[in-house]
Amino acid sequence: MDEDIIVIDNFLPSIEFKRLKNKLISHEFPWFFFNLVDTVEDISNPSKFQFQHHFYEHCRWKSSFHPNIFEDVEIKLQPKSWLRIKANLQVRDPVAEFNTFHVDVEGCNTPYRTGILYLNTCNGQTKFEGGTVVDSVENRFISFPGHLKHTGKASTDVRRILLNFCWFE
Repeated sequence: MDEDIIVIDNFLPSIEFKRLKNKLISHEFPWFFFNLVDTVEDISNPSKFQFQHHFYEHCRWKSSFHPNIFEDVEIKLQPKSWLRIKANLQVRDPVAEFNTFHVDVEGCNTPYRTGILYLNTCNGQTKFEGGTVVDSVENRFISFPGHLKHTGKASTDVRRILLNFCWFE
């Protein structure tokens, strides 16, 4: 595994993780259709889509959920500032394949970190351009430099739900 990729199982204490997860899997949580997964090339493929919820983007809070929803994550990561926070939900895909390699914030010239917190266990994965593959395991957090190209693969068994954080250290 690339030494720049950090994998932490049981990232949040169980009570805090369940509180966060339950908010995001609630029938009251708003998910928004997004007709691509990683790159604009996905738009031409109708099977490449996901649901997202953007919490923080372009230097401002965008969600109707209060920013303290991520208080426990913020305490652990200690970011100087957030760059982006969003949730992704991919429906079960019987022919799940890896998507296109990408970085989460294009054109950012300041070094930042990306983190993924998996909200459920499924057979989906995150793969890095160097070959490292990380399985989607509930309450697993992976952190890596924002310049590392990576991609995801939907799950064939259940939906895949995760939180994506980008921040300045």
